[in-house]
Amino acid sequence: MTEQSLKSWSHPLGDSSNPLVQLTNLADAAGGYYPLGRNGFWHGGIHFDVGTDGKTDPSHVRCIADGEVVAYRIDSEYPQSTFYNASNEAFQAPFATGFVLVRHRLQAPAIAGSEAAPPELIFYSLYMHLQHWAAYRDDDSIARPAFWPEGAELRVKQTVNDTRAGRRGLNVRSRANHNSAHPAPVIDLLERGSKVTVSGEGTFRKLEGTRGPAWLMGEEGALRGYLSFQHLELIAGDLYRVKTTLLNVRAEPNSSAGTAIIGKLPKGAEVTVSGEGDFRKLESVNQYVHFGSLEGQPEPQARDAVVVPAAPAAIKAGALIGHIGDTQDAKDTRPQRRLHLEVFSGQNVQTFINNSRDWAKDLPASGKTWLKFAKGTTVIAHQDSFSASHPPSPTAAGTPTGTDLILPKSLLSGLRAEYKIQVPATSSEKARNWYRLEGLFNSAEFASLDGWVCEEVGVTPWVNPWAWEGFELIYNDSTPREELAYSMCAAQELNDEQLVRYQPWIEQATKGPLHKRLHDLVPDGTDGMLTSDELQAGLHLPAVAQSVSRLIIHYESEWFGGSQKWDPLDDLLGHSGSTPNPNWVASKERMGKLGWWSDVAPGLGLPGSGEVYHFHPIGLTVRFDKQDACACGCCLGKVFSRYRWVRVRANHPDTTYYGPVYHGTKKLDSFSGWADLVAAGKATDDERQIVIAMSSNEGALDAVQAWDWQTLSAGAMQKTVTPEGFGELPQQIYEFKDENPDLYDDLFSQCGWTVEKENGKSRIYYSSPETGGRNITGEELYNFIKLGFQQADSGFPKESKPLASIAHAILNDSFQSKQVVDFIGRMHTALRKKPVGYSHAASDFFKSRLGRALVLDHDVNAPGNVVGDLKRAVDRLRQQHPGLSGDPNAWGANRTQYENELVAIYGPARHMHHAQERYNHLRGLL
Repeated sequence: MTEQSLKSWSHPLGDSSNPLVQLTNLADAAGGYYPLGRNGFWHGGIHFDVGTDGKTDPSHVRCIADGEVVAYRIDSEYPQSTFYNASNEAFQAPFATGFVLVRHRLQAPAIAGSEAAPPELIFYSLYMHLQHWAAYRDDDSIARPAFWPEGAELRVKQTVNDTRAGRRGLNVRSRANHNSAHPAPVIDLLERGSKVTVSGEGTFRKLEGTRGPAWLMGEEGALRGYLSFQHLELIAGDLYRVKTTLLNVRAEPNSSAGTAIIGKLPKGAEVTVSGEGDFRKLESVNQYVHFGSLEGQPEPQARDAVVVPAAPAAIKAGALIGHIGDTQDAKDTRPQRRLHLEVFSGQNVQTFINNSRDWAKDLPASGKTWLKFAKGTTVIAHQDSFSASHPPSPTAAGTPTGTDLILPKSLLSGLRAEYKIQVPATSSEKARNWYRLEGLFNSAEFASLDGWVCEEVGVTPWVNPWAWEGFELIYNDSTPREELAYSMCAAQELNDEQLVRYQPWIEQATKGPLHKRLHDLVPDGTDGMLTSDELQAGLHLPAVAQSVSRLIIHYESEWFGGSQKWDPLDDLLGHSGSTPNPNWVASKERMGKLGWWSDVAPGLGLPGSGEVYHFHPIGLTVRFDKQDACACGCCLGKVFSRYRWVRVRANHPDTTYYGPVYHGTKKLDSFSGWADLVAAGKATDDERQIVIAMSSNEGALDAVQAWDWQTLSAGAMQKTVTPEGFGELPQQIYEFKDENPDLYDDLFSQCGWTVEKENGKSRIYYSSPETGGRNITGEELYNFIKLGFQQADSGFPKESKPLASIAHAILNDSFQSKQVVDFIGRMHTALRKKPVGYSHAASDFFKSRLGRALVLDHDVNAPGNVVGDLKRAVDRLRQQHPGLSGDPNAWGANRTQYENELVAIYGPARHMHHAQERYNHLRGLL
């Protein structure tokens, strides 16, 4: 059982729109909705298919919440069903039986001072119809699911960063290198991702199946070259060791001056040779690689069988579950991509919800993040005259809503300014907040409503997610036969004789609790029967879709039972011994093969009856997700311009760079946490003034750029990621990860950015569907970030998803505090530096705010030049005042005059970009 309660949630296909849009997008699915499919059968999940393409990203399937993989199945190849088309021609139709089952532990937040255990629920998410093994086997570029165990086939890690001849990869050495102080010489390099086989034990292991370095390989793979036999010493058998420092490898078997030297093998290299004489043919070169730089290519534990791992594999929200597989039904002309996603629990959900509602009464008011507009709320049509000075009247005529609607705080706070009006309280009336909402409500006649609704502060209720407001349980008791008879009747597919014969089944379904509730929520025309088209139309209305998504339905799982489970439907579908329906027979066989319940349920403690509580997956996910209205910078939009920069260096040709830049919106002087930092002793008022002034020479708190020779720079101090993926920004994010692990997950890792320690240094990686789900860094990340912003590109400004997520993350209040504290720490570091040849620090020479700001400004932009430039400035001051002490503490009564002169010398003379302009700017502020 998973130890930790889940912390993070994720949309399975990357839909970052608001919660109501996420729900209504599902109404476009071609195959089925929750809780009924297009065929009228009970449907315990939702579909992502050709109908939802364009509204979600179908390239990857992500885990919806932190949990652990407890079962899965991967097809080697898709099984096939034999169907018949309208012309009675047989065809083979694939169907993906692959699935992943993840277990999650949902626990309410603790209450301060309470010793009672918070309510918790174990639930499962199921991902059905996943891609077969053949797709992964045949295409190495397809990212492997996160939970697959490491296979036997080894590859060079994508993170290795050795360099040779302009290439990055893994060094190949001439002998096993067990002494890091005296490493074996490098004789070749393996590209990242190269497949390898090794033998032996230890840190360095021998490459197998490799005949020699790339530069010694002939066109047909045979090793070429000849060695002087006298410079070899026998190890054993036909294995020799090079004795000389560097042994020439020659193109021909002689030592004449005209014989070309095609390479050199270092001392200690292990080789085999053949032939006789002074020069012998090179047959093989032993090569060794660092074993820790290799990884097994992930692959499933088994194929074509249900796998229940002995030790469940932990998986994070947003991690790769797999890819959508192909399924073709009898009515389809070709295979279609289709993901079936469902969520269920085998526990007593009614008890859990009751306990959660009681628990929520004692949770802090700050946790009430959803605002409830009850059925009957008045929606007032918009008028152009409405404004803060002329708000709508609470007594104005309007249209009452026909359905409850509960909106997240993030959606309301994210409205445009002109869509929100605040009316302060008076002596006789409470404060009111007016929101202009478009297309979210519906009338009692299910017409879409646009206009203004009123929150009366203190009256209109804000609710905590743990109150489960609007959720209701339904114990469905209809049989599949009754559901199908009802559906066929609603769709007018039954003749008069069938209507009479099946009437008891139809009536039973009509009176059942599920259909009765759906009739209340969804418009069903005039005949009182709900068709799949009417259900789809209703689910396009946000308030209706939300209400349906909050139905928790107790019913038998679709994946329980074999093909015989569906035999009672034979008569309805026209199948009998005398008049067979081969497509229905094939469908029953297919559904039997899709089932997995009996293979998994006993070991997990799931009900043997197959009856569980089903949740709408997205309805649950958006309920507890933090719902950042600008998650991963999604609201930033097209704000990145292209910038051209020319790097000028002595003794080097000028280099021109292009890349994206976003100047940000929030300067450090608007940081709202200064008072808290000063009160906590983390800043002084002088430091505040210095940092604010100096930061105006840098960027805004959310400024991001990638236009120079570094990978990117970000934040008020423009901390940098180097071309290798290291630098001050990865270190800052790594420290933030330690200090705020949950926020790090929300702001960085859930948005594709991760940081890891490598050889004691912090390194940053990025992963997204655009990288094929791979973590990239170094040169690959450098090029990826700048893609689309080069000289030949156009269409600016434009989006940059990776940089938008950085800009969004660093604007978080906690990260802002981190930036400010780091800025102050950097100032202390800079002021401790001593001018070359002097024993006193910069802080002794500069007591003024301007002087200290100049040192900080210098250190942030050209840290290597600070001590030299300080020396030259102090030397010049002392030349102007012969006999002036090198100890600023001895400057006496004229100390302020000397410092002012030193500032005037040092400020414009600093070796850095735009020193004069930056000095003038700081002087004007301080």
